[in-house]
Amino acid sequence: MGIVFVRYCFGSIILAAHFGSIGLYFYFGLQLLDGIEQAVGLILSIAPLTALYFTAFLRYVVGDDGGEQPGVVPKRAFYVQLSVIIIFCIFLLPAGLILFTSGTIDYQNIGIFTGLIETLFAAYMAIIFNSLFPETMTKAPE
Repeated sequence: MGIVFVRYCFGSIILAAHFGSIGLYFYFGLQLLDGIEQAVGLILSIAPLTALYFTAFLRYVVGDDGGEQPGVVPKRAFYVQLSVIIIFCIFLLPAGLILFTSGTIDYQNIGIFTGLIETLFAAYMAIIFNSLFPETMTKAPE
């Protein structure tokens, strides 16, 4: 087995376990604990390690040229980056709508929720967009 396959495989498994844990903590935290504040506190216990793993994995994926021609993104890197962008959009739009319409989160906290999602994904979106548009992301404004 090639090292690229092993890195993608192990990275995906570890991240799936972490994100699955976050999902379970959120779901069961809302069911068993007193409010969303305690559920978020529980999630924050594994968030730093998840962020560390995810940043390392995403940087590797973005830098993976697959030995192909310049300007060509390998399918495996494309699918990982597309997944991150789709998950970001799902959390920002439908998940937020469901949480607010169900009463799980009060409408007055919409700014906090969207700010949290934007903050969580900002670094990852920057890594992806820096690889897609390197000439525009690294230039200093004149």
